Amino acid sequence: MRKNNKGFSYVEFLLVIAIMAILITMISITMGLLSSTNVNRGAEKLSSSLDRARNVAMAKGTNRGTIEITSDGDKCYCFVGSSSSPNKLDEREELSASPVVIGYFESGNSDMITVSPTTPLIIKYDQSTGTFLALSNGNYCERIVFTNGDATAAIVLYPATGKSELVY
Repeated sequence: MRKNNKGFSYVEFLLVIAIMAILITMISITMGLLSSTNVNRGAEKLSSSLDRARNVAMAKGTNRGTIEITSDGDKCYCFVGSSSSPNKLDEREELSASPVVIGYFESGNSDMITVSPTTPLIIKYDQSTGTFLALSNGNYCERIVFTNGDATAAIVLYPATGKSELVY
């Protein structure tokens, strides 16, 4: 019995390499779209939470109309309610399940401050006007940015009116 061990031809080898290149390209494009979707979804959830916090502040008072944005490294969360609530960890909403960096810019400062467990962003609304109150350092938060790789979404805050606008 005779065995035919010729192996692969050059054409077969090139065909396999071409198929692998196409698959790798498709996977990388899909991964980019997923990170963009996560960034956009997180920004949309936060924009909705900002509107809810403003409405709560005007209806129930400034202390209850507080929004706290934090990150534990892998996930980002926001909490709308009283800043002294003992159930903050149980009642917070997950903004993004994938690693997304949330940062913010203060008035008069061009450096982004990254949100982390030790440096959360706490935004309060004035009960009578619905405008933003100054942060603890006296500045106003003017922009919140979500990033993951090349994907970016931002929420522009208007301190004078208390409104926010989602920008992709």
